[in-house]
Amino acid sequence: EESGRVIMTREMLGAPVPGVFGQLMGLTGKLVDSVSDNRFESPAAHLSRSSFVASGAEGGVPAFRINITHLFTPEEQNKIHYWWFFSRDFRLDEHQIDGMLAAGANKAFAEDKDALSWIQVVKDNADEPLLELSFAPDRPGMLMRKVLLRMADEERVSPLLMPIGT
Repeated sequence: EESGRVIMTREMLGAPVPGVFGQLMGLTGKLVDSVSDNRFESPAAHLSRSSFVASGAEGGVPAFRINITHLFTPEEQNKIHYWWFFSRDFRLDEHQIDGMLAAGANKAFAEDKDALSWIQVVKDNADEPLLELSFAPDRPGMLMRKVLLRMADEERVSPLLMPIGT
């Protein structure tokens, strides 16, 4: 955590490239070295930057880079607007790749939405508090939740937000 931001970097050496990315980069079935830099910049913005290079390649310059930006705007309790977009540094003149990235992301995000909706229904219908299970990969998300809670607590007690005459 740095100044209210949560930053996570993950390096994977000699690993298969994720499905749709491998197809778009021409690296399907090959091993790559990848670095992902993920930043929760604020309650409304998450940035993810990933670079991929064929495993063992010399020079240290990523062969491919993909960035994903996620932006959130609350509308009401349990309802947000969610925008996301990709940027990349390869095959820029091949516009069909835009559609392939969008289709892959839409599929993944629809699965996430279905899972989160189901979790919300279970939570809303629970007769008692539910036990939360967390695993090592959940650590950055849990840290961001702590940052959000701290921000909300600070906002509640801020003298600037207190009614006049208090």
